[in-house]
Amino acid sequence: MSLKKLHDALQAAMKAARVPSPVASKVLVTVDEAASRFRVSSLQELFNMPEWYQWLFIIKGIVAPIARLLRSEGYCNAVYHVVVALSMVDDRIGDIVKEWIRDRCRAGLDPCCSSPPCCNVQA
Repeated sequence: MSLKKLHDALQAAMKAARVPSPVASKVLVTVDEAASRFRVSSLQELFNMPEWYQWLFIIKGIVAPIARLLRSEGYCNAVYHVVVALSMVDDRIGDIVKEWIRDRCRAGLDPCCSSPPCCNVQA
């Protein structure tokens, strides 16, 4: 259970969102950088770590940077595909991402919450 599952899911999400290859490559590099920074080499290893560490890796290492990247590149619609793809990799990842989105929406911190047609990530 390596991080290949994450890569494959994100590649499929980028393809579904029709994100060009150069931007999709940046998305995958973000995952690799997070894996290196947080020293996570597999999903099994990740899920053996404390929940707060899982949250850091998934949200601060992957989801938030990818969402920022996609928005800055003009592919805000792809954020929805990323959320769905990551949620399908594992229920635990899906739960963490959905909770993060709910918290951001309640606090009014996410532009996707006020413009759902753009990102469509409301939980």
